[in-house]
Amino acid sequence: MIGIGLCVDSQYLAPALVTLASLADSHGVVATRQTTVYLLSPDINRSEADTVRSVVARLGYRRCLLRRLPIPQYPIVHSSYISRTTYLRFCFDGGFVSEPFLLYIDADILVVGDILAPFDKLHRAKVAVVRDEFNHTIGVGPALPRLTDDRPEFRGRPYFNAGILWTSLGVLPSLNRGAHAALSQRQYIYFNDQDALNLWLHTTGAFSEVDGQFNRFELDRFRETSDWVDRVIRPTRNRDSAAALHFIGPLKPWLRTCPQTPAVRLYGVVMRATQRLIARTRDASLAFPRELRNESRTRRNNNRTV
Repeated sequence: MIGIGLCVDSQYLAPALVTLASLADSHGVVATRQTTVYLLSPDINRSEADTVRSVVARLGYRRCLLRRLPIPQYPIVHSSYISRTTYLRFCFDGGFVSEPFLLYIDADILVVGDILAPFDKLHRAKVAVVRDEFNHTIGVGPALPRLTDDRPEFRGRPYFNAGILWTSLGVLPSLNRGAHAALSQRQYIYFNDQDALNLWLHTTGAFSEVDGQFNRFELDRFRETSDWVDRVIRPTRNRDSAAALHFIGPLKPWLRTCPQTPAVRLYGVVMRATQRLIARTRDASLAFPRELRNESRTRRNNNRTV
């Protein structure tokens, strides 16, 4: 048995259910019935919690456990659209998770294949990770600034994306301590929690790299306006065998302004099915955000000044 871990605030509760729905669709009843969902949130209320539990049960998961935690007080250094809720990924522990293995997954991921396969080869003392397609190498690009000046042996090493992590329960205490220590010192942090994760991974060596198909970036949204992504992505042999589509960046597939690429349309199919499950709970408050946080804030401020 494994646990599925997500950390989301109220803006990402409905998208998190899409991720869980796509995971259930991709793995079938047998796997889903053996899987527990663990959700950390700083602001989930009782009504929302009841709705999440109801939808998770309808999706066939074994059970759903939710915990409300304060957000760690680290700043967001880069990307204003990211919530500090992202730091809760370093708060899963044995007091909350009881399964021997945990799959952490971001709520902007659509599962389209078998993403549990890396557990088959996971060493209990390691974390399985996927190399980042944009910031793929330490010392190249803005990730972990100044690190290679102080630690030249890190230059050229792979840099990993934090969107999906396969780990054992036993490694979580070390991972959490190391990440919190890096975030507290702030010395090499630019990409927030992701830089903290990579610093711990390479300091301890407690990682194994898995194939890029298990965390494939959805790039067509960016290509609608520019070809810059093709100049920076790490070359891949096959982009058609993705097991997970990761909608990185501010253009989330549930937003009105998101370009309607094939992957976004596929996301829309699962999103509408999830909306029907939410509607069956009669909870009108749990909905998909249609604007970026900053856009919503600006519109409200403009309305106040009219």
